[in-house]
Amino acid sequence: MSSNRRLFLAAAGAVAIGSSAMAQTLFPSRPIRLVVPSPVGSPGDIVSRVLAERMGQDLKSAFVIENRPTATGAAVVPEVLRMPADGTTVYYLGSTMLINPLLYPSMNLDYVRDFVSIGGTTVTQSVLVVGAGSRFNSVQEIIREARARADELTYASPGSGFPPHLAAELFKQKSATKIRHIPYVQLGQALTDVISARVDMMFLGISVAMPQIRAGKLKAIAVAGSTRSRALPEVPTIAEAGLTGYSYISFEGMLVKRGTPDAIVQRLADSLSMAKRDPAALTSFGNLGLETLDMSATQFGQYYAAEAEKLIAFAKEIGIRAE
Repeated sequence: MSSNRRLFLAAAGAVAIGSSAMAQTLFPSRPIRLVVPSPVGSPGDIVSRVLAERMGQDLKSAFVIENRPTATGAAVVPEVLRMPADGTTVYYLGSTMLINPLLYPSMNLDYVRDFVSIGGTTVTQSVLVVGAGSRFNSVQEIIREARARADELTYASPGSGFPPHLAAELFKQKSATKIRHIPYVQLGQALTDVISARVDMMFLGISVAMPQIRAGKLKAIAVAGSTRSRALPEVPTIAEAGLTGYSYISFEGMLVKRGTPDAIVQRLADSLSMAKRDPAALTSFGNLGLETLDMSATQFGQYYAAEAEKLIAFAKEIGIRAE
């Protein structure tokens, strides 16, 4: 073996040992707690588990997923912020949570002030669906009838402030239409009523809509993002279908309490970045109709801060108020 080859192998070994030693030095022996404000089996829960498994292997620290499902993910934030700023408590952010400061002003929530980004995880496209037997086959057909029959067409959602509601309200705003909101407590009942045409339409996350579309119970009209979905490549975007300027997505990411040492934040960010590139993880995301949010920790921090401002402004504009 040449001396150069020996030097290369020695250097590579030193890097690997250094990375392992760094993880052990930065993180205490106790597990890393990942707080996920969504139920077991939900897309966010599945993504968090896939990523936590790979990050745990990389960091040599076990991840413990703690599902804390609440309507908006706000209730658990004070508890997370009471934990030490040492990287052992990670909060899983969904973009809908960014309007919580508007919904719960007494809680003094501020995800930009109180947290620092580890990185984005996935993007969820929504799809505009109607029942399989619906007379509607295009965005333009819906817009024409909605303009001709103000407040007669209906759309379903699981409640104000959730992605199906926000996506539909943006659709109404961009198309200058009036479509009546029918909120539901149970998503399953909303789906049933759209399938049976008791309600005209609904925006749904692709991971939720896909089984019903494949079963022939729902018809996909258009996807809400700025690009077509890999899960439904034949379905146009709403902008492509004629509503120029329309785009709505949901996204998720991981945060830690502000004040966490920079070295720990960077190590977690590097680990998350590695986990997102894992081929098995990418397959899992694709099966859910999700796409990876390919941003650095810094980029995601800037992105969700800007989105928080836009979401709160839009929520105020459409009349979402504190409960």
